[in-house]
Amino acid sequence: MKLLNRIALQSLGLLSLCGFATAEPLKIAYSDWPGFVAWEIGIQKGWFKEAEVDVEFLWFDYVPSMDAYVAGKVDAVGMTNGDALVTGATGKPSVAIIIND
Repeated sequence: MKLLNRIALQSLGLLSLCGFATAEPLKIAYSDWPGFVAWEIGIQKGWFKEAEVDVEFLWFDYVPSMDAYVAGKVDAVGMTNGDALVTGATGKPSVAIIIND
């Protein structure tokens, strides 16, 4: 399994360990920022199904993706560190899993 594939799947595993595991798929909002589009590669290549990771990716424009997270419509969202501070100001508790390139 390639390194990027392993890192993505390990990150999802960390999310489930942080209390996000449920009987329903983990819902992740993502947008068109180039770093987040890598999720689309994993979706198209079937990496999540292959690894039996129960996850649903939902495409949003960037700001609405954060709004969906704050409103509880998704379990996780890809966002910048600075924007995480803004969503944290709403009182929505969160956990940051950072993968830098």
